[in-house]
Order: sequence, then C-alpha cells, then structure tokens
Amino acid sequence: MLGSTLSISISPVLAATDLDIDNDGVLDDVDNCPRLQEDYFGEIDGCPSRNLNWVDSDSDSIPDNVDQCILSQETFNGFEDTDGCPDNITSELIFDQDSDSIPDMQDNCPLVSETFNNFQDTDGCPDTLAIDSDSDGVQDFLDNCPATLETWNGFA
Repeated sequence: MLGSTLSISISPVLAATDLDIDNDGVLDDVDNCPRLQEDYFGEIDGCPSRNLNWVDSDSDSIPDNVDQCILSQETFNGFEDTDGCPDNITSELIFDQDSDSIPDMQDNCPLVSETFNNFQDTDGCPDTLAIDSDSDGVQDFLDNCPATLETWNGFA
C-alpha cells in the first residue's frame, strides 16, 4: 500500500445545546436573553447592558428582556400580568373574592386581603395572619398552639 492516501471526511454535528439564536457568541442554554445580543459591556450573561433602554417588540409595556412572549401582547386581565404573554383564561373566570388583585386560585387567603407591605406580598394573606411564632411551619392563625412547636405525632 505504498503511495496510497487515506481520506477521512468529517461532518460537523450541531447539538441542540450549541444553538445561539441571536449570534452573540453566548450559547442559548446559558444565554439569559437568547433573542437579544450581548454587548460585552459589563457582565457576560447574553444580555445587553442594563443601562440601555429595552425594546418592547409587541408594545405591551413589558420590555423584551423580561417578556416571555416578545411578539404577543399581554392581556392584562389580572392573571399573570407580568409575564408578557396573553392568557387563555378570560377575566370573567378569574375570581378575587377579597379584591386584593391576587386571583383566588393563587391566593392562600382568598377571603382576606393581602396587606402589601413589602413582606410576602404575593401569598395573598395579610402579614399579621402569616406569622408563625414558633417556626413549626404552621401559621399562627391555623396553629392551635402558636407558641409551641408542632410534634407531627398525628394529634391536633
């Protein structure tokens, strides 16, 4: 076999984890903003710098950097209004018996309004009721012995 040549052909295979939709050099699986190009100013997270004005492609007042549906407008119906996506649920189906703007299906206290005092403001409960004095995982308003740890022995 003197004088013969061996030729090998290699075809590149692109794995799904190697995708970079915005072609900014930051792979999509680690890119915090896969549809926006990294500007390499400050941290390398796949996003343009935070001091830039954000684009709002669908004009729903939710900037593309936090909008989960950048080409579809948010419906603003009181249900997940900060995700930027239209909701399949109509506002007539969203109940909020205590009128605290937290839908009953997400409200831990659907009959008592949230206090909105920058402490656990998304649970739907007034924070005076959400206190757990003995730190046993049972909130005081549900706890028969709010100053004694629960033993979890099957007795109330």
